[in-house]
Amino acid sequence: IESSASNGVQEGWLIGEVELSRMERKSKHTWVFSHDLSNDINQGSNGNEIEGHLFQAVHANLKAGNCYTYFVPDNQQIRWAIREYRKLHELGEEQVRFVMVSEAEFAITSEAVVYNVYEGKVSAVEWLPNGKANFYVLMDDVHMRRLVSYGYKLLETE
Repeated sequence: IESSASNGVQEGWLIGEVELSRMERKSKHTWVFSHDLSNDINQGSNGNEIEGHLFQAVHANLKAGNCYTYFVPDNQQIRWAIREYRKLHELGEEQVRFVMVSEAEFAITSEAVVYNVYEGKVSAVEWLPNGKANFYVLMDDVHMRRLVSYGYKLLETE
């Protein structure tokens, strides 16, 4: 795995939704670890354009033929979110894969995303929600590799 992060402290490690949506649009294959798919089904409300940046980036990526693998807990809430996702986005055959993980084994506390999983410079972020502020932390190589390894283990046990 070739990483876009450096081993030391990195400039630009705290990322907002606008910058994250730019990263999202550059990824050909993205892995998303999410409890509820909220960032991918929330189109923005009450004219709040910021809320919908990630939704728009995902929507554009899917229209461009890019692929997503979602690792999600196996529960009723996520099944509803998957139905919403399919209604909101135009999907090609085998373009999106949902990997259902037992809730007891789902080890992500908020949301984590890996960009360019199979090609190019891989990068990963973790969402740090705090009330109305949404920020993401760009992972260093060690944590990015752990997340990718976790994803591969989940794929093996699917």
